[in-house]
Amino acid sequence: EVSMDTTSLLRQIACLLECPPHNVDCQLHSALECLCAGMGAVATGIFWPDTTGRLQPHGQYPSQFTAAGDLLAEIDRFEQTRPFSWDSGRLRGLAAPMRAGGETLGRIWVLAPADKGFEAAEEQFVAIVANQLALALENARRYNEESHVAARRAELLRRVIATQDERCRRVSRELHDEISQSLAAMALDLEGLQAAGQVTDDRALERFGNLRSGVLAALDDVIRIILDLRPTLLEDLGLVPALR
Repeated sequence: EVSMDTTSLLRQIACLLECPPHNVDCQLHSALECLCAGMGAVATGIFWPDTTGRLQPHGQYPSQFTAAGDLLAEIDRFEQTRPFSWDSGRLRGLAAPMRAGGETLGRIWVLAPADKGFEAAEEQFVAIVANQLALALENARRYNEESHVAARRAELLRRVIATQDERCRRVSRELHDEISQSLAAMALDLEGLQAAGQVTDDRALERFGNLRSGVLAALDDVIRIILDLRPTLLEDLGLVPALR
């Protein structure tokens, strides 16, 4: 028979599976509170792997409860849900592996008064709860990893774009300050020679004119290249996304 506390626990687990990853820890605390009440326990908690893969306390209710001895060492060897004696027989425990995707990831534990006898139905229920909580925590972990990867990718893309834009600005400055200025000076020198009347030969004047036209055309090309060196975002995404 399902008790009200068990019904509340199932509701909490459903919320835990659906809640955003940043709310998982808060929802997990509520689920452990319901589990503790539904099992008539004095405390319950979870050991979950950290970033290095080592099991660490991840959640506990009540938070101020302190389990005597090395509880993890006792229950880490359990491959199936099973009861155990704890604190020199003063407490009766129940531990279950937390599995997700066929892999054992963590451990859940329940400590109750010594006269508490865990029935087979209760052991099955704790095993189900353990796997559901494992699924919720694993989903949150994967979401956080994917978010971290996406943020890292976005940061790398931003750096690449910034590097490309800086390169374009540098090339633009060099073209403007050096090559275009040199071409402009050459055009002015040629025009000055023509205007000074120092060259009177018609063929030479024609060649001077053609040379000046070529220099001016090259200057126009340099200016066009400078204008084409617009930001990469604008080039790849268009005006509106670049402004955003």
